[in-house]
Amino acid sequence: MAEINKKGFRKYLWIFLIFFITLTLGVIFYIAEHAVIATEEAAVMSMKPVKPEVPKERVFKDVAWQGKVHSGTYDLYLAEKPDSDLLVFFPGGYWQQHNKRHFAHIGGLAVKNGLSAVIIQMPVFPGLVSRVFYSKDELRKIGFRYSQQFLEEFFRALLNQLIEKEINITRLHLMGYDSGGFYAFMTAFNESTLGVIKKRIKSVITLSAILDLENTEPDFNNRYIEPFFGSSQTVLQTESPVNFTIKRKIPVLQMTAQFDMPMVTSASQKMHQKLLAAGIQAKLEVIPQSSHQSIVFKLGRKSHPATALIEDWLKNI
Repeated sequence: MAEINKKGFRKYLWIFLIFFITLTLGVIFYIAEHAVIATEEAAVMSMKPVKPEVPKERVFKDVAWQGKVHSGTYDLYLAEKPDSDLLVFFPGGYWQQHNKRHFAHIGGLAVKNGLSAVIIQMPVFPGLVSRVFYSKDELRKIGFRYSQQFLEEFFRALLNQLIEKEINITRLHLMGYDSGGFYAFMTAFNESTLGVIKKRIKSVITLSAILDLENTEPDFNNRYIEPFFGSSQTVLQTESPVNFTIKRKIPVLQMTAQFDMPMVTSASQKMHQKLLAAGIQAKLEVIPQSSHQSIVFKLGRKSHPATALIEDWLKNI
């Protein structure tokens, strides 16, 4: 009897130890991941993004939308004239930190120049440490294909909601930073783009966009590219905007930072040459004294060269 009780005790002790270790690892991963996010957010705030000067009655935060499968939120900044062009901004963050609240200054910049703006909240891919709790199948479900379907349903829902508000948008400008620049190019030039959007896209604007998935630094590929897109070279080649067959004549303004990541600089140059060869109105500007982060988070300041470039582009395109 005593032997049976000892075996039972050992069994429950092992169960307790496994539970305790799992819980402890979970807490450590949670703290580590949020410490990384907190550090990055502190870096963003240290750049003191310009506060948007838009009347409160024309700012709508966390507008909910619902598609057949997907749902989400966006922030809407309305221009004084309701039928103005619309700037749709895709936040960046290596497919992991697409937090729209960091990009309110983009809405202010748009309204200042007579446009309405939508800052979309993209699906956030699990951070590096939390991926251990996901299977490969689960990661694929929230990876690249998921985001394609997500965007199709988002644009359909957005246009319907604007119509309900009696806002008739006929021209869209797609703007993106970092991985958001990838989405701007994908939406504009991928042949699978939703038809109703194709006809309305007036221009594309990117800031330090990630456009070549094949040629990235090994560490960057392991941490950000492969978990999201997979390891298939065919997929990486096919889905890289630098390899798209450019058929639509959509003007493009690309900007990179003077101190940008080499893979961003080289891919932007490659894309620029491809656009020019296709007969597209295209500009590529290197923003002096800027980094991969400051190029977007200091946008809106008069002293920031990218501000004037974007304002002139929107005015003259």
